Amino acid sequence: MRPAPVDELLLKRSRVLQALVFAGLFLLGGRLYFLQVVSHDKFVEAVTQQHVKTLREEAPRGLIRDREGRLLVGNRRSFELVADLDTVRDDEAVAELVSQVTGEPAEAIVKKLEEARKKSRVHRVTLAKDLLFSMVAFVEARREDAPGLLVTSRQVRRYPEGSLAAHVLGFPREISDEELADPVFSGYHVMSDLIGKAGLERSYDRLLSGEPGKRKIVRDVVGRQISSSLEVPPVRGDDLELTLDLDMQRAAEEALAGLRGAVVFLDVRDGSVLAMASAPTFEPSAFVGSISGVRYGQWRDDPANPLLFRPVAGVYPPGSIWKPLVAAAALHAGIRKPEDKSFCGGSVVVHGQRRRCWKEQGHGFIDMEGALIHSCNVYFYLVAKDLGLDPIHDLADAAGVGRLTGIDLPEERSGILPSDSWKRRRVGEKWYPGDTVNLSIGQGFLSLTPIQTAAYSMVLANGGTAWRPHVLRRAFDPVTGEKVFEYAPESTGEVHFDPKTLAFLHRAMTETVDRGTGRRARLPGVPVAGKTGTAQAASEPPEGADSAERALQEREHAWFMGFAPADDPQVAYAVVVEHAGDHGGTVAAPIARRVLEARFLEPEIAEVGMGQ
Repeated sequence: MRPAPVDELLLKRSRVLQALVFAGLFLLGGRLYFLQVVSHDKFVEAVTQQHVKTLREEAPRGLIRDREGRLLVGNRRSFELVADLDTVRDDEAVAELVSQVTGEPAEAIVKKLEEARKKSRVHRVTLAKDLLFSMVAFVEARREDAPGLLVTSRQVRRYPEGSLAAHVLGFPREISDEELADPVFSGYHVMSDLIGKAGLERSYDRLLSGEPGKRKIVRDVVGRQISSSLEVPPVRGDDLELTLDLDMQRAAEEALAGLRGAVVFLDVRDGSVLAMASAPTFEPSAFVGSISGVRYGQWRDDPANPLLFRPVAGVYPPGSIWKPLVAAAALHAGIRKPEDKSFCGGSVVVHGQRRRCWKEQGHGFIDMEGALIHSCNVYFYLVAKDLGLDPIHDLADAAGVGRLTGIDLPEERSGILPSDSWKRRRVGEKWYPGDTVNLSIGQGFLSLTPIQTAAYSMVLANGGTAWRPHVLRRAFDPVTGEKVFEYAPESTGEVHFDPKTLAFLHRAMTETVDRGTGRRARLPGVPVAGKTGTAQAASEPPEGADSAERALQEREHAWFMGFAPADDPQVAYAVVVEHAGDHGGTVAAPIARRVLEARFLEPEIAEVGMGQ
């Protein structure tokens, strides 16, 4: 008996359905076989790769040594807490653990994480720096509570000489967004890299940075680090050998202790910087790790301004140290001879105005040599009356005054060499004869930096060659020891002095130290040439300064500049003490002497000299 038509239709449909089910099961089984057997190795590798990351391993920065190879800046290992944003699952847990270690509020740490995630290039954020071993142990014991929080290490700066030469050396810090976008740093820096922020660290950042390596990190499915291996080791940056003499640098800073001022010593034969001190100073080690906002604020707001790099960025009226250049201009123009005398009665009327000498009773009849030795103002007022502006301006311009010296350090300022066009442009007035009278004794609109003053002294010392000052001497590959850079001395100008004029200036400046205002710079057995100066302070006290600070700011600056040995110049120098309240011969000359002793005298001789 045949099935009814309806039953037959259902039977056919059930068979089709069964076929489809078997076909689906066959396809599913085949797919599972393909995924689990045929493609097993491929997917295991893919899963593994999801938990393997290759990180950039920052290179240690190059070492910095003085001209004798003595270490000024080295490296040491520092531990840090870093959040890997790709594996952090609980911001609050990470923040809480970091807060327990550092004491920083957890809310502030969460905010750091949130801000970091807004930056597309940031995958890691440093939450704590320069950890003690006890802190590292505390985190390691609890790290499973905060997946994505890592303890890492990096090489940071070590300063075996403390604050010595801090302004010259500078310091590195993590690169900022603005610096990362600067083409100067493109191609060799990434986010979180250390970059030179000041001093030589900034000027020669590319040499010091080295070549980064590669590190492979393997994590489990919850982000915990399983292993870490260095695939490509980083190469330390090039080592720098400086022109600085550690003994002279130490003497300069010890002599400036407790004062505000600057010392610069140059080699007159090539412009090498032998010593460059700025006071007050700071501890560069404070910038390693997380510098306290309170501490940085104290430095920034301190009226003594310890962060100011005075040798290159401090600008001062030069006072009487300017007189040798005015004397040279007068001799060159032929309006005075060395033996020509003028009368100083303590004051003189020039261009309808009474001008006073620093010595109230006057110097009597005095020639040019005597005027330099005893720093007679009246003599130079009368020279200015006959000489005019142009000869002084032209000679100063040839010596490089009013321009950047081009020293290989950041922050340099140019100072001001005034002229008629400068005054019309800046003040809106023409140049008056009285302005030239002010200029003749280093006052008025004129201003110099200590490095400019030392460079001007160098020109007088070596017969007219202006060398570009420099602090880097050589750079070496840390692996091979091969020299990769050597500074070539560079002349930036030539002043054509008449030999007789130069001989006269050398004699007068030597006599200034032997029997004049610079007597406190005398050295046993070493002839020293110098010129003292006392200059009125032109700056206003900072806003909010107390009465003691305001009184200090009204005091005059003390200068001393020159060269030694006077009969065969090797070094030129400039010393300025801000608001010293006394003459340059009293305050600044002894500082120069201390550094000259370190250069030319044996320790036992220097001690005898100090006792005289």
